[in-house]
Amino acid sequence: MMLIFLFATIEEMRLLQMHPESISCDVTFGTENTKKQLFTLATRDGNNKAFNCGRAYIPNGQAWVFWHCFRHCLKAFWGEPITNCMSLMCTDGDVQEYQTFIKNKGEGQRFPNAVHTLCYFPTATLSFNNNVSFPKGTGKEAMHEAIEVPLEKMWLNFERLYMCTMDLRTTSIIETTAEGEGARERMGAGERWSKMPIAQHITEYCLKEAEEQWDSSTGLIVVHAKINPGEWWIFKQHNPAGGVLAPPDYTRLRRVKLVNNKFLWCSCGLPSRLKYPCRHIYAVTEQVSMSMFAVRWHSKFQHYYGRDGAEDWTDVFDVMLAGEFERDHSNGE
Repeated sequence: MMLIFLFATIEEMRLLQMHPESISCDVTFGTENTKKQLFTLATRDGNNKAFNCGRAYIPNGQAWVFWHCFRHCLKAFWGEPITNCMSLMCTDGDVQEYQTFIKNKGEGQRFPNAVHTLCYFPTATLSFNNNVSFPKGTGKEAMHEAIEVPLEKMWLNFERLYMCTMDLRTTSIIETTAEGEGARERMGAGERWSKMPIAQHITEYCLKEAEEQWDSSTGLIVVHAKINPGEWWIFKQHNPAGGVLAPPDYTRLRRVKLVNNKFLWCSCGLPSRLKYPCRHIYAVTEQVSMSMFAVRWHSKFQHYYGRDGAEDWTDVFDVMLAGEFERDHSNGE
């Protein structure tokens, strides 16, 4: 007889309803007295704090056990609203674990909108094991260098190729901001995000990240494409120690475009991943508002959602969450 004991606290289930987009899972061995294997699922909240959203004592780590976990147990335990909203499942390199999830994702399956990814180390070893020779005793730093250098060169070559296809006669520079001018001064001399009204409405973690992106938007050149009014190209302006501005760094091209007259998309990928604006979007808009941040970063969402006595707040946030889920993310919304 197979017995899977799956459990989570009430607070963990509340947080999971708020943050079901990305889940990570792993299995530990021999961590308690009976030496049972513990299948653990976790994710992060709007304060970037990790929390467990499910733990299961399983009889063994064979593929058929994970099949039942992904196929039957999680759907019954979490409910379809959560399994349907999941966008990413991150696992380690355990074949029995990740292959069974892959068989249960996609249209018509238990996780219809989810994709799978491996965590960093399995991705590195599986991808480069046959292509990169690591000397005996090679440390992690050497491995990171071997991985990141080829990827960086490939990305820069792509951006140079795109830059060569641009016809600069169809563009116009609409703004240039140098170090010490621009975004920070538009907020007022010495004014920080913590003193702005928006700071009261987003989480402390998001506030720190947003302020960093805003500050780093200085020194960027914004180029507006005349042939496409809804698209901007963003370059980095170098400012060496000598004080003489160097030519723009065209190898660091980023594209910002307006989608459906409502959403701003950036080729750097940060807004798509983290659901708050990047430095390139700030360079275009020169302003910030709550509509730029996903519901998960709202401080009231963290405090009120799903709690007794806050049903009105929960209903409002449910409407906002439904609107975010229905967006066409493949189109940049």
